[in-house]
Amino acid sequence: MRPNLSHRLWNGRFFVTLWSDDGFEWLGTIEGDGQILYSEPRIDPGVYRFVGSPENDGRIDSWMRQCPPLRETCDSDWHDMIQFVGTTGYSNDKVDGYYFKYGLYTVSDFDVPFTAFHKDYWRGPTAASIGLSDPIFK
Repeated sequence: MRPNLSHRLWNGRFFVTLWSDDGFEWLGTIEGDGQILYSEPRIDPGVYRFVGSPENDGRIDSWMRQCPPLRETCDSDWHDMIQFVGTTGYSNDKVDGYYFKYGLYTVSDFDVPFTAFHKDYWRGPTAASIGLSDPIFK
């Protein structure tokens, strides 16, 4: 199975893509890019709320800050990036559960090394439980 929510760089552009039961129905295959939820010519720090569901009650909310890359602190306000409601997962007969997976993956040939930067990962039942108190994190 494809990961439900993926961050991808294609020719230097940042994409957020979604795979779900609906994606398989649209394409009839696991090949392809999935549903593109967001694209941006640069990468900024972001926060996600992901509710995985094979039904129409799933949701993906995401917020982004406008900060220089690799800065320890950022004084920018948060902005809406993705607001998606619908099928965000697979039926139980296809997968056992959801997980967070981080790595460099490609379906294309490459001949140069890849480098990824990642800072912090928190998980919790509410925004406040992971230290996000700004009102935008409804």
